[in-house]
Amino acid sequence: MNFYPHHIGDYMTATVHLSWLEDCAYRRLLDVYYSREESLPDVAQACRLVRAASKDERKAVETVLNEFFTLTDGHWAHPRCDAEIIKAQQAAERAKQNGSRGGRPPKQQPTGNPEITQPVSVGNPEISNSQAPITNPITNTNSSVPNGTGGKPPLVTDPDEIIFGYGLALLTNAGTAEKQARSFLGGLRKHHGDTALIDKLRECAKARPLQPLEWLAAALPPAGVAPKLNKQEALEASNAAVAKRFLEKGGYAAQ
Repeated sequence: MNFYPHHIGDYMTATVHLSWLEDCAYRRLLDVYYSREESLPDVAQACRLVRAASKDERKAVETVLNEFFTLTDGHWAHPRCDAEIIKAQQAAERAKQNGSRGGRPPKQQPTGNPEITQPVSVGNPEISNSQAPITNPITNTNSSVPNGTGGKPPLVTDPDEIIFGYGLALLTNAGTAEKQARSFLGGLRKHHGDTALIDKLRECAKARPLQPLEWLAAALPPAGVAPKLNKQEALEASNAAVAKRFLEKGGYAAQ
């Protein structure tokens, strides 16, 4: 990648506590990550790639890696970087495909009623003759499995199976490479914990976004970056801040 988005406000909020050397190390590590389009190697190799020669510089690199990156299979991964890399790769692939067809195809205007292509069972329009409901651990809704298994199907509660089973499938089905999807989910799990990640995976599965990886990256930002608020949440936060300042000054008794 020759370009990647840099959100100044988010970056400053997340790195305000870093020393000058640590901030320099972080920026250089990000440049290397994006230019190579892959996770970083071990600490010693990472120091070499960012030209950290002195003891203090190497210590700054190690500090930043441990705080902002996740060690996965011997490499240091960064969920936000992985999301941006995948987004850029998908954009490049679309451009390549459009170019091979002579340019971007024109938008098609819908005409008439949509054609119905999926028949249902006459006896039961919701469940076919060969299927019975089972609870999906992400959406908590019914999906289908063959009849004849007997009793209720087991409910999946193991976080590993939900995150790296159903969550991984959610990303790979949308075009994310399995290695990058695992790295991305591992980073979110480290920074936000099992409960928060599983809750957002359920919300993402129900929302059905075209790019679930980008949806999750926005819903669970890296450590130190506050999530963006909608208009109602921003208004409530502003009102709460005014009330807090009012009470700190003594309320009506101070007037």
